[in-house]
Amino acid sequence: MIAGIVLGPSLFARFFPGPFVYVFPATVLPALNVLSQLGLLLFMFAVGLEVDLGRILKQRSTVILISNVSVILPMVLGIGLARMLYPQFAGEKTSFIPFALFMGTAMSVTAFPVLARILKELYLLGTELGTISISCAAIDDISAWLLLAVLTAVVRSSQSWGQFGMTALFLVVFIFVMLVPVSRIAVFLEFRRQKSEAGMAAISLLILFMLVCSWTTEQLGVHALFGAFMAGLVIPKNRDFTMKVIDRIESVSLAVLLPLFFALTGLRTRIDLLTDEKVWGYALVIVATAVTGHRL
Repeated sequence: MIAGIVLGPSLFARFFPGPFVYVFPATVLPALNVLSQLGLLLFMFAVGLEVDLGRILKQRSTVILISNVSVILPMVLGIGLARMLYPQFAGEKTSFIPFALFMGTAMSVTAFPVLARILKELYLLGTELGTISISCAAIDDISAWLLLAVLTAVVRSSQSWGQFGMTALFLVVFIFVMLVPVSRIAVFLEFRRQKSEAGMAAISLLILFMLVCSWTTEQLGVHALFGAFMAGLVIPKNRDFTMKVIDRIESVSLAVLLPLFFALTGLRTRIDLLTDEKVWGYALVIVATAVTGHRL
């Protein structure tokens, strides 16, 4: 991300606009974005492969309680922050309620892939703490997208509430289908499989399954990352087989594609737009509120 910020509009493009356009032409960035998103999907799929679904179901009460509290507190702080920011940043036609919901949602969002990366680097994914953390992050991610759907319904019209209800219903159906019939089919196929070698055919089928799940959640209004994570979660945890699949996926995603995602995130960061001390002060207050909400 630091490399992306240095190479982006904040520094490189600001002082060397000509070379920046030559290095990052407008036609290249969309292709790089697609590759980075693919790397992120593969990474979240590998994370799902490492997380034990049975352990999550045993700890479901704890996971639900922690995830709900971790969303509510930052949202309350965000709504309180909205009272201070509303006169300065809300448009003339923007009422307070949509602005407050936006700030509350922004403060309550969890960086799902960043947390997964941290847990993986610390070798905590297979532990009880790691399982609870990543499960809560997955629920928080769903909550954030549902909150955005609510915000859209409030801003647009009352007709959007019907769309929000359909989104929530289809999402529940998707989770049920993944956890019950799809999970049982996966167990049956694993039982029928004679060899534990992770050949290219098996990996290709798993990646295709992951892409289908990611596309489904994207169509439902939830980020494709959740679909990739669910796809890995329901795969039976045959230790030898899953480790071979993870090794082959991570050899590409972790080495090339995932760093590209974080670099592009930094490349889109516009620090140069913070032009005076007052704006910097607002930025620091927002960051402090977000950190405080998730730390508590």
